[in-house]
Amino acid sequence: MKNDNVNDNNSINIIRGFAIFSVICAHVAHVNSNYSKINIIAGNIIGSIGTIGVPIFFIISGYLFAKGNHSVRNFFEKKATNLILPWTFTGSIVYFYVSLRKGGIGLSEYMKFLIGNGSYLYYLTILMIFYFVFFRIRNTKIVIYFILVLSIFSIHLTSKNLLGTLNPYLNPLNWAVYFCIGLNILNYNLFNKVLQISKRTFIIWVLVLVVFCYRMIQYNDSITYWSDYYFLFIISNSMIIIKLSTVDRIRNCSLISKFGSKSFSIYLLHMPFAGIITNLTNRFDNALLTLIRPLLTICLVFVFIIVYENILEAQPRKKFLKLLVGLRD
Repeated sequence: MKNDNVNDNNSINIIRGFAIFSVICAHVAHVNSNYSKINIIAGNIIGSIGTIGVPIFFIISGYLFAKGNHSVRNFFEKKATNLILPWTFTGSIVYFYVSLRKGGIGLSEYMKFLIGNGSYLYYLTILMIFYFVFFRIRNTKIVIYFILVLSIFSIHLTSKNLLGTLNPYLNPLNWAVYFCIGLNILNYNLFNKVLQISKRTFIIWVLVLVVFCYRMIQYNDSITYWSDYYFLFIISNSMIIIKLSTVDRIRNCSLISKFGSKSFSIYLLHMPFAGIITNLTNRFDNALLTLIRPLLTICLVFVFIIVYENILEAQPRKKFLKLLVGLRD
């Protein structure tokens, strides 16, 4: 196993903090189509930011997966406890909450929701598939490159609507490129190099982002996962986030770091909060309210988690109760 010879945990938590903010953006971006142009643009910008988080989480997952040195049994026993258990528990609660609001509870719909067919949980389904597929081949560079190229081809076909009715979010090949990038960052000991490149090219990526923002305003649309130019968008934003994670003032920001350290729990719990915030703010045609939705949502979820943790302090089974909502010590 290769090591980066740096303590990268804090940088990863900072990057996770930005990534989970992005994921929340994706779920609070809806703006009524009859609202003002500036409000619709605000929604488009938030929606575009919302496409950054999932690829970054896959890159981080691939990187951390490559660092692991566990037996098959120990690895998947651990994942059953700290991933599948909270995924099923919180996903069930969110499903029944949504069903009670909108109606239509059914076993088939419930199972589809849990695997991410039409829900935010597709990330966990794809992640588990990657764990099974890559466990034996994570150090086999030729196979990793083959899957990476195949993934880029799949994304291209998806962008051209050539894969029929296949759900693009549940197509593992549409995400494998990012997991493979994470594997290669570890396999080639590139963590420090990526940090250095992000510092040297920061201005370039900011200018690229400005061009994207101008385009969104000019054409009144948003960036999607399957846009022809999405790769440039995700690369530019990833490099900006990586550079920001090295800035002392941000590295020392305990709030962003805590968001990152609790990102899994925030991810599992944020949907009801996101729905409520979006519903309330969408009653007003106000771009400022639209723009602050992600911040309101992540702060509310974070406060809920802190209160939950404090309540559990006196509970004898607090470790298990924390695991149920994805909190890890």
